[in-house]
Order: sequence, then C-alpha cells, then structure tokens
Amino acid sequence: MDHLLRLKGHDEQLLDPAEGMSRTAYITANNYVVLRFDNLTRLIAIDFFKSPDMTVKTASYHYSDFSEAAPGVWIPLLHEATLSLENGKTFSETVHIDRFIANQPVAVSLFNPTAFFDKEVDFVDSFAKIYSE
Repeated sequence: MDHLLRLKGHDEQLLDPAEGMSRTAYITANNYVVLRFDNLTRLIAIDFFKSPDMTVKTASYHYSDFSEAAPGVWIPLLHEATLSLENGKTFSETVHIDRFIANQPVAVSLFNPTAFFDKEVDFVDSFAKIYSE
C-alpha cells in the first residue's frame, strides 16, 4: 500500500500487456514504476526502474497466493521483494502469511508494541493521518 500511495498525483501511463498481464506505469522524480495485474485485476507485481527504457531494475515486489477476504477483495499471502543495492549486491525478502484471518478482532496478547519497538510509536487508524494530500 505504501508504494501505491506514493504514486498518488503522478501521471498514469497504460502500457501494452506483457505475458498476459495488464500494465500501468508512473514516472516519479527518481523512478519509473510499473504495476502489473493479473486477469482478475489483482496487483501481482510492482517493478522499479531507473528510467522509462526499463533496462535497469532497482527493485521488484511480487504478490501471489491470494486469499479472498471478502467478495472481490483479494489479499496476497506471499510477498517477495528483491532490491538492487548501490554496491551491485541484491537484497531479497520473503513474507508468507500462513494464518490469515479477516474481520476478526486482534487478541491483545498478539499486539505488544514494546516487544518490537525500542521507542514510543504512535499507532493511527487512518492512512490520512500518515500521508498528506
């Protein structure tokens, strides 16, 4: 979601489909960002390039193993990221959600911020409180 919110206000450019996926691109101050969607219009990848020629990829995020949390609302349970670092090395990260539950209260025992954060963190209930218009 963070990547998508950062694209707000940038011009959208529809690209020709590739490998059966629809694609949309955005030019930001530092990146050329390509979103890829499957035939159900689920976001399956976000690719970051240095320029519109798409020859130098700097990061890639792939989403798969979708679960339908509510009718028409799909949540990817597998997130795979690859970042190209300035020193020529790459960093990869995989997140797999194995006990996904939607629309249920979170047990207080499962949410203990002091176990994860070493300083005071403000938690908010709206993205509008994080991102300005």
